[in-house]
Amino acid sequence: NVNLAPAELLFVMVPGLTLEEARALASTRVQSPFRSLEEFEKRLPRRGLKWIEGTLSVGSSYFAVRGRATVGKADVRMEALLQRERGAMPVVLWQRMR
Repeated sequence: NVNLAPAELLFVMVPGLTLEEARALASTRVQSPFRSLEEFEKRLPRRGLKWIEGTLSVGSSYFAVRGRATVGKADVRMEALLQRERGAMPVVLWQRMR
């Protein structure tokens, strides 16, 4: 997801993009997230920069969830990985409690 990927990952996924350019690009999405890959392409710093087809998106299907609950002396932490497809309820792929 180009809206969440660290600058270093954008640098690797878009051949020819410099790390400085990737950092600048990542900073712009805070105020204005990419709505499509076409918009992402238009906001690249130079024409002709491309990525491998099918490797980037503007959405996410997987989400990491972390939680913590403390009641008295009891302290429980949990982690889970959820998968969400369009219009469907999320599915728990794995979870762990400590």
